[in-house]
Amino acid sequence: MKSEWDEWAKYYDSDLNPWLNLNEDSILKNIDFAGKSILDIGAGTGSLALKIANKSESITLLDPSKNMINIAKDKLKEFKNIIFINEYFENFKIEKKFDIIIISNVLHHIDYNNLSLKIFSLLKKKGNIVIVEPLYLKPSIFIRNIFYNNFKRYGIKRGYRMLKIIFNPRVFSHLIKEKYLKKDDIISLFNRKIIKENIINDGFYLLVLKNEK
Repeated sequence: MKSEWDEWAKYYDSDLNPWLNLNEDSILKNIDFAGKSILDIGAGTGSLALKIANKSESITLLDPSKNMINIAKDKLKEFKNIIFINEYFENFKIEKKFDIIIISNVLHHIDYNNLSLKIFSLLKKKGNIVIVEPLYLKPSIFIRNIFYNNFKRYGIKRGYRMLKIIFNPRVFSHLIKEKYLKKDDIISLFNRKIIKENIINDGFYLLVLKNEK
């Protein structure tokens, strides 16, 4: 998995990435990051962090891809309130608790065993978890909707280039093996109060949970 993301890093911030900036605006509309300490799990190249670094108290970017983290370091080098960590979440350790933990398009990559216990060990009391996950459980339906939305939004030329990337054998094999959780499964997994819930971009759901029952 790490080698796949290292390879994907070179396309991640280009218009060949069909998920480029797809959900970040929705996250920004639903959460106030001002003065908050943030953990972004699976942060990629730090695109969301770039939009909130000026207002946040601190951001910890966690990603297993060294290439992704290196791009993020270069992109965010002017900011002094950001920590970059190249590690899987399962192996991640830090003596700190956060106001907000972001898990955007990442939950289906993480081992669910003891996941909620670890998340809550890192989250302040009454802190928030922001979760974005694909709405469609069948990868074929999910991919179809991504294509439709991107063709509709960006036109045929970009859509064709995306097809070439998506149907790269390594990328496509990764997508069809994904196992997406139902919304109710996620709610059961974390067992916390939902304070916001939205369907975004016709293909994802956004949940904001508060660390209180």
